[in-house]
Amino acid sequence: MWTSRPTSATIPRLIRSFKTVITKEIGFSLWQTSYHDRLIRDEAEYQRIWKYIDQNPANWEHNPYHAK
Repeated sequence: MWTSRPTSATIPRLIRSFKTVITKEIGFSLWQTSYHDRLIRDEAEYQRIWKYIDQNPANWEHNPYHAK
């Protein structure tokens, strides 16, 4: 019978490893210092987040930090 075992390969550790490999490969870092993760708890929250991601590029022109 197959049983699952705990693993140390957590998502943050995998992301850190990925960023490290890429940074070493290209010789400089192009990553932000961290990332924001969030559990989506219900359909309404999923729809709100999806709408934000979908419509956010249209707001870039109004962002003072957007290079024009």
